[in-house]
Amino acid sequence: MPESHHTQAVGLLRSSLVVSLLAHALLGGGGVWLLRGTHTVKHYEVPVELVAPDTTIARPPPPKPAPIAPHVAPSVPAQPTADDVAIATPPAPKSAPKLDVAKDAALAQSSSLPSSKPKPKPTPPAPDTKTDAKTPVDDDAKPPEEPADPDPEDAAKIAADLTPYTPAGAKLRIVLRIDRMRASPFVKQLEAILAPMPDYQVFMVGTKLTLSDAFDVLMIATPDPGDFRATFLAGKTARDDTVLKKELAGAKGDRVTWEDVAGGTVGHRAKDENYSDEYQDPRVLLLPYPGWILLTQPAHVAKLLAPPDAKTSAKTTKAPMPKWLAHLSDVTDQTGGVATSAGPIMVLGFSDVGPTIDIPMIPTLIAPSRGVLAMSLDQGGFAATGWLSFTDEATAKQFAVDAEAARNEALRGMTVRFILRRAHAYTAVEHLRFKQVGTSVAFFTRFNAADSQAILDAASAWSKDWFEARRFKPAK
Repeated sequence: MPESHHTQAVGLLRSSLVVSLLAHALLGGGGVWLLRGTHTVKHYEVPVELVAPDTTIARPPPPKPAPIAPHVAPSVPAQPTADDVAIATPPAPKSAPKLDVAKDAALAQSSSLPSSKPKPKPTPPAPDTKTDAKTPVDDDAKPPEEPADPDPEDAAKIAADLTPYTPAGAKLRIVLRIDRMRASPFVKQLEAILAPMPDYQVFMVGTKLTLSDAFDVLMIATPDPGDFRATFLAGKTARDDTVLKKELAGAKGDRVTWEDVAGGTVGHRAKDENYSDEYQDPRVLLLPYPGWILLTQPAHVAKLLAPPDAKTSAKTTKAPMPKWLAHLSDVTDQTGGVATSAGPIMVLGFSDVGPTIDIPMIPTLIAPSRGVLAMSLDQGGFAATGWLSFTDEATAKQFAVDAEAARNEALRGMTVRFILRRAHAYTAVEHLRFKQVGTSVAFFTRFNAADSQAILDAASAWSKDWFEARRFKPAK
C-alpha cells in the first residue's frame, strides 16, 4: 500500500475511534466503558467530560503524595521498653504543612473578603411540588393507596330488612338518611332527583322548605312504583309539630287544614283545581307522634283517623297503632343510628322483580325473590353492598357463579368496557364481588367520585323526564 494511502487509513481509523467515543459518551450519559484484555477481563471506569479546556487559567501541579512507610511484618511481641513508649506516637509526615495561626489571621485581615461577621442563615427554598422522576420521594408524601375491598358478607351487614317498618304489600322500600348526606356534595343532586316526584310536590311545593331542611330520615314504600297515589311516605324531622304544620299549610294557610284525631293530627290537602276528581290524590298527612309525619292512604291508618275520645283530651294517642307504625321509629337504629356514626345513606329493599335479570350484552341471570341494597359514602364516592335472596342454596350458588362469570366477560370485552366507561359504571363492575351465604348471595362494589357525580346527574335528568311524562291529565 502506498504511504499516502496508509496515512489516510490511519487518520480515518483514528477519527472513527474519536467519533465512537463521543457517541457512547453522549448516548450513554458519560457511562462506563468496558475494555477487555487478552487473557483477563478488567473493568475500567473512564468518565468522559466534554468541556473545552480554558487555556487562560494556570492550573497548579497536583500535590505530591505523603511518603508511605514500608510495611514491616510484626515480630513476636516483647516487653515494651522506655524507647518503645517514646516512639509509640509516629511523627507527622515531613510534607504535611504546619499551621501558622498568626499568618492565617493576617491573611484574613488583608483579604478582600468581607469581615468575619456571622452570616444570616439562608432561608430554605420552598418545596418543589413538581418532583423529578429520579428524585426519591418520601413515603409520607405518596398518595394513600386504595383500600382493599371488604368481604361481601361482612360489608352487607349494614343492609337492614325494611319490611317491618312499612305497610304490608310494598314491593319497593327506600330509606334515605338525609342527615348523613347534608355535609356531602350529593345532597343537592338528591334534591334534584326527588323534586319531580309527586310526593315531593306534596311536601315542598308552595312552602319555603327544602328536603334537607325538613327531614333527617325519609322512608318511601309502594306496592306499585308506577302509581304515586299508592306510595307511602314517612319523614323524621327535628322541627316542632306546630311549626311544621304552619309551614305545610302554606303562606295563606289553605294548602293543608289540620284536625285532631284519635291517632294524632291529620292534615287534609286542598283539592287541585287543575285536575278532575278521578286524578285527585286521596292520601292524607298524619302526625302520629312527635318527630314523625306520614303521607299515607287512609286505609293504612283507618283506626287512627277516628274522632278523638270525647272523655279525654282533644288529642290522644290511645288508639291502637298498626304494628309497622309502632316500630317505625326503630328504622333509625336499623340504618346505623345517629347521623355522626358510620352507616348507609340509603337502604333499598325490593321484591317480585321477575324470573330473570336481562341486561344487554350480558348473559341472562336468575332473579332473586327479594333483595336489599345499602349505599354509603366512600372516598368521595359511594360503596354499595347488600343481599340477594333465593329459594334454595343451589339457586343461590348458581347465581353467584353466573354473576361472577358475567362480570369477568364484561371486563374482557372491548365493546362492553367502552360502554361501561361511557355509562360511568366500569369502576363499579371492576370492584363487584359476590359471595354465596346459604340461600342468599352477598355483594359489594364501589363507585369513584367522578362516576358517582355523573350517575346522580343522569338520575336527576331521568327522574325529571319520567315523572313529567306521567303527570295527571288536566281537567277539561
